[in-house]
Amino acid sequence: MEGIIRLRVLEPEDAMTLFLWDNDPELRDAQDSNTPPTLMELQAFCLEGPRALEVHGQQRWIIDVNGESIGTVELFDYHPQHQRAGIGIIIAHSEHRNQGWGTRILLETESLAQTFSISNLWAIISEDNVASLRAFEKAGYEKAGHLKNWLNLRGNFVDGILVQKNLA
Repeated sequence: MEGIIRLRVLEPEDAMTLFLWDNDPELRDAQDSNTPPTLMELQAFCLEGPRALEVHGQQRWIIDVNGESIGTVELFDYHPQHQRAGIGIIIAHSEHRNQGWGTRILLETESLAQTFSISNLWAIISEDNVASLRAFEKAGYEKAGHLKNWLNLRGNFVDGILVQKNLA
């Protein structure tokens, strides 16, 4: 797992890549919406740049590994008063999964979160997503709750595991 990870702010030319990833049926379970955003919505979102977290309560970064874009990391449900946000990672290319990138990306994202005075990050992960649970655990996240029938994945409700990490 050698390589240089760079998390970069969305650029207008990323809109089509995001559109393809957001519409990929294999990646849809990681999304928390019924319908993926349109290309026009993504183009507008990409123009927000580094202001998106304050303006929309969410921000995505492209994950580049050795110059190749392999996915996104997102902070969402941002609450500046409570200094917390949700975090989500999508590694779009299967050849990059289960290689330890998730843990490294989580640790890199902590620095970004702290620039926004975020001191607590959380995620809800499907209980059967063992690789994601392992990545969060290796990055120092602790299980904080078990949510029964929380996630509807392809018409089947599954339990969600709430994990969190205090950065302070």
